[in-house]
Amino acid sequence: IIVINKPRGVVMYPSAGNKTGTLVQNILAHTNLSALGGATRPGVVHRLDKDTSGVMVFAKSDAAFRELVKIFSEHNLTRKYIAFVWGVPNWESADITGNIARSSRNRQKMTMVKTGGKPSHTEVSVINAWSRAKISEMRCTLFTGRTHQIRVHAAHIGCPLKNDFLYGERGESTYDLRCIKLEFIHPSTNQKIVIEA
Repeated sequence: IIVINKPRGVVMYPSAGNKTGTLVQNILAHTNLSALGGATRPGVVHRLDKDTSGVMVFAKSDAAFRELVKIFSEHNLTRKYIAFVWGVPNWESADITGNIARSSRNRQKMTMVKTGGKPSHTEVSVINAWSRAKISEMRCTLFTGRTHQIRVHAAHIGCPLKNDFLYGERGESTYDLRCIKLEFIHPSTNQKIVIEA
């Protein structure tokens, strides 16, 4: 495996409009990755959005790829994030659950739905709050891994990520959601791995 600290503003892998300068291309300039992820996504077992930074793991071998995909699909790992949001809740922590699906109004967005979609679960804790500015810092623990899950859940509880144009504000997106911790069983040594950024 290879573990990296992804910077904000970097696209994961080549796609329409992002042919060069991607995270995968930069990693391949230094080491090999498992080909099982496909031609444009070698070694990719999970992803972070362009504006999300922090800890990531990639598979260098096919055996590691298979095992890591299983770990992530079965949610047998710990993932913690830090997010700055608008609003100061009157609670210290909350469990946010519900199904998430692609929005029928805006195909770029995901949304909470009453029927259909896929189950999602995030635990959030307020770790700092600035009442005058109406901003809070939250620690988010993911128990599932849906597209835009933290962004959707934060908006759902009335605390959208600061500067997140898709789920809260207008203008250019400059939010910084950061993955601060990954904890999982190493695919070949079976030792517990804890990575923090």
